[in-house]
Amino acid sequence: MKQKHILVVDDEQNTLRSMEFILEAANYQVSVAKNGYEALNVLSNETGSPIDLIITDIQMPMLTGLKLIENLQEFSYDIPVLIITGYGNKQLYAQLLENGYNEILDKPIEEDELLRCVKKLIDNGNQSSK
Repeated sequence: MKQKHILVVDDEQNTLRSMEFILEAANYQVSVAKNGYEALNVLSNETGSPIDLIITDIQMPMLTGLKLIENLQEFSYDIPVLIITGYGNKQLYAQLLENGYNEILDKPIEEDELLRCVKKLIDNGNQSSK
């Protein structure tokens, strides 16, 4: 079975490396980016296996997670997104839920919760593309 490919986007190096470690240990292929611009670059230069899921922080310098999501929609990328944040508030959650993003995790992220959300989003993404 082919490994699923996940792009993790976060400006916090410790969070980025921790998620990379957890996901690789769970047998996922992982690419990383430190901000939204790097993530868009990874997506546009994709030559290997396609990205099956994007995990992005919301608060990042240069191009925020919200702007990254807007760009994904604008360029018609049909990739599930898991949102992580250390700055969650009710208004942000309401905005994300209104736009169809049901999987939002608060930092610090629990390994079991991360893997549950990843599996759910990848499985749902595969079902919608059939």
